[in-house]
Amino acid sequence: MRFVVFLDALDYNDLSPWLKEKLIAKYNPGVPKVTPNVVSQIMTGNRPEDMNFVRSTPYKKPRETDIKGDTILHYAANKGLRVFQYGIPLCANVELPKGSVSTFDHFLGQQNVPPVLQFAKDNMNMMDDDPELVFHAYVDQTSVLFSTIRSIARNKQFDIMFIGFQPIDAYTHWYHQKNRRRLIQVVEEELKDLSRYGPVFFFSDHGGTEKKETFFINKWLAEKGYLVYDINYKLNKFHMPEDVKFPDQITLQHQHVWIDWSKTKFFCNDAFDAMVDKTDNATNEDVQKVRKELMETGHFNSVKLKEEIFDKNGKKYSECPEIMPDAKEGVMVSCNLHEKAGTKEGKSMDMIRNGWHSDRGVVGCSDTTLQTTVKGPRDIYHLMKEFIDKELEVGEFDKKLEQKSIFVVREALKKFKNPAILYSTGKDSTAMLQLVKDACLDGKLPPVVHLDTGYKFKEMYDFRDKVVEKMGFKLIIAKNEEAKATPSGEKFKCCNERKTEALKKLLKKEKFDALFVGIRRDEHGIRNIERYMSPRNNKGEWEVAKEKAGGDSGLEALQDTELAGWSLYSTDFGDDCNHVRVHPLLHWTELDVWKYLKEKKAPINPLYFSREGKRYRSLGCVPCTKPIRSRAKTIEEIVRELKETQEKERSGRSQDKENASNMERLRALGYM
Repeated sequence: MRFVVFLDALDYNDLSPWLKEKLIAKYNPGVPKVTPNVVSQIMTGNRPEDMNFVRSTPYKKPRETDIKGDTILHYAANKGLRVFQYGIPLCANVELPKGSVSTFDHFLGQQNVPPVLQFAKDNMNMMDDDPELVFHAYVDQTSVLFSTIRSIARNKQFDIMFIGFQPIDAYTHWYHQKNRRRLIQVVEEELKDLSRYGPVFFFSDHGGTEKKETFFINKWLAEKGYLVYDINYKLNKFHMPEDVKFPDQITLQHQHVWIDWSKTKFFCNDAFDAMVDKTDNATNEDVQKVRKELMETGHFNSVKLKEEIFDKNGKKYSECPEIMPDAKEGVMVSCNLHEKAGTKEGKSMDMIRNGWHSDRGVVGCSDTTLQTTVKGPRDIYHLMKEFIDKELEVGEFDKKLEQKSIFVVREALKKFKNPAILYSTGKDSTAMLQLVKDACLDGKLPPVVHLDTGYKFKEMYDFRDKVVEKMGFKLIIAKNEEAKATPSGEKFKCCNERKTEALKKLLKKEKFDALFVGIRRDEHGIRNIERYMSPRNNKGEWEVAKEKAGGDSGLEALQDTELAGWSLYSTDFGDDCNHVRVHPLLHWTELDVWKYLKEKKAPINPLYFSREGKRYRSLGCVPCTKPIRSRAKTIEEIVRELKETQEKERSGRSQDKENASNMERLRALGYM
């Protein structure tokens, strides 16, 4: 489980201790400093023009605010991860991958979505009227959000959760630095708690700072004669809702604002940013002139033309605003045209929003292994990919396991004259084939024995023939033609006749003195007491039940030399021994097997991978083997599934032979 958390307007100057400790990089989001533009780059790793996205409202064209193409959510979903999202990507819209991303709405129901903060009254100045009331409302909202996220995380129904958190940005605009930092401390504690469930990656799109003054850009354009407009307040009664919170917030988007397009050369149609469009009336000389005059106002770090920011070959380059000023830190740009805007009497939006974005973005992670350099918004996308890929990692196979197993194999090959390999086509026996092949330095491979019960999956037979031929082994098929028992009857008897007796007959015929078997101690309780070199008597039985003292056989006592811890393996068990079972994988786990197969790029039976929502975790005969519910179609997905499941590996096998007493009886009779 991993978490990607977008903390809107988190400034590195305001980081509390834990966030500062987990900080990976500070970065400059660049120009223009508006959330959708920056977020779109973070979400896709592309420049806005490359994905047909710009934040502006171009001249006589509709606003374009949708991200086009795949995002980091698509990347995670396409990797097979179970994805959950809330509030991503905030004010940059994105079409989520269909059927592969869950949200609050359809996962919990609309009533469980964290509530939107509501002001006590219209035009409430939240900081001056009752700052503590507002602060605790935000704290309540934050607590509801993260407690819900933790509840979902505990259920382990998702692999990665994308979370968008916006209230910090509110304290950027409604400037109140003390409460802003208090809220950040609350968020820090929530993220620390969330990190108990998995690594947390967090980032911001910009920072925030105190306003020094407001620059009303459309009023300025009107004063300079570049914009000619009129406001018909009578329309206000018909086109603005009665409960509007900011009735004296008027921009060019409002229907009661009339523009004389025959005389207008420039205008800004964004409510809070200074991107300036030119009309057909403006010449290139006019563009250079207004650019120079905007810079002379002292409110901007730079005033750039679109070709200085965006690639001319961009698909929507022509729709970008012509002029893009970069406001100085602390200066808010407003397009409000109301007559009271900027006065003490006006309680307009720009009067309440008295904080501005800064170029102080942050990136951090509780997983300190991330190393990617972050210089701009697009780098965050690639860092998130690295973070997501870590959830997909299988992990490295422990070479010490392989070294010990090869030692066991070579000890057996050296001591026994006529060994063979039992092969079921399952993951363990396939890993053992690869192991024996690697251990045989002289290239003289033991033959492979397959016990054919007549009830195996077709895929197992096909896979068996393909693998044995590809790896260069000789195949021997053992089948008890005299077997009468069937899986529809007593499964214990069926297993004994079709597997154990078939093997005994083959041993008598081929005179094998050792059999390599791919069992593991963690598979079943009875296998936990096995040894690497496990003798079978002249009846083919495993003498597990004989007592050391007073028994008439020394087979069990001789096995105990392995327990000394000196890699001493008895191979000579006297005349009572018919053959020895060699278990090279005894110390491996199910996860070890999958890691080994991935590292060796070994063939894998297709039954292990999900088809129509189900796959097999353990393979046997068709009537005795049931699939499990699973979406795992790759080794990476299987490993991730195994790390979370509580089900036993052989839970899909017939329980009347899997219980401890029956398994012990079968094993004593010579079953694997």
